[in-house]
Amino acid sequence: TAFGTAADRLPGAQAAASPEVPALPPAVALHSRGRLLTWQGRYAFLSGHRAQAAELLRQAQTALDEAERGSQDVRAARAWALHLVWEQTADADRQAVRPAAEQSLALYRELNDPWGVVCVLGDLGITSFFDGAYPLARQIFEERQSLSRQWEIGDDTRIDGSVWWLSEIAARQGEADRAERMVREWTVPWVSSGD
Repeated sequence: TAFGTAADRLPGAQAAASPEVPALPPAVALHSRGRLLTWQGRYAFLSGHRAQAAELLRQAQTALDEAERGSQDVRAARAWALHLVWEQTADADRQAVRPAAEQSLALYRELNDPWGVVCVLGDLGITSFFDGAYPLARQIFEERQSLSRQWEIGDDTRIDGSVWWLSEIAARQGEADRAERMVREWTVPWVSSGD
């Protein structure tokens, strides 16, 4: 398949490398294969090939497992792959993939990766929101908003997205005044800037 060919060629390309270029250790090659399969799974999903994307992510997880057994630190690659498992499956069965998002969050926290933490908090907040767990969703989005500001990650859309979700939660919990105030505070800078 078009999405599987690059990762499938990795071992052959390594074998065909010039004698002056040392071959990658097997665990490093598996780590690279896992990362490549993860990205191919992402592009397959974005191209509408959901079944193929799921298979590529399954293969990526297998390659990362093998690389980890070979003493490779695959936490960042695994965190991204787990986030994609949530992203690609959440619309079908959020609760079944919630553990993937929770594992991804734990890895991103362990790696002290602010972008990853904020991104996956959004996943978990959305899951909680659509499950009707509004107090939990509020707690998650408040943490996401706070971390976005604290880390100054330079992505106002993460802060704005959190405010939007928090206003939706307030509205659903019967706090119309709070929801309206949040939306007003959120939209004023955009309106006044002409964006």
